[in-house]
Amino acid sequence: MKSTDKILEKYLNQQVIVDTNTNFVFIGTLVEMTPDYVLLQNADAHDITQGSSSKERYLIESKKYVVKINRKEVLIRGDKVVSISLLEDLIV
Repeated sequence: MKSTDKILEKYLNQQVIVDTNTNFVFIGTLVEMTPDYVLLQNADAHDITQGSSSKERYLIESKKYVVKINRKEVLIRGDKVVSISLLEDLIV
């Protein structure tokens, strides 16, 4: 197993936040990740330009209350991903 595989292993099958270089932030269960894409299931695809909350406020409320699942699956292009973090690691 490569060291990068070991690092990513703790994220698989966990609820994660995928921050992108677009207007979207994603929360969902990480199923698969390659250099080309990230696959989430039971995901919330949220356009940060919609609504009055900041991205950070939206993420905090999602962690504290409930993730608003609006996609069974979502495939995110790898070149759009800025960061991936565990939802449980979000400090509220």
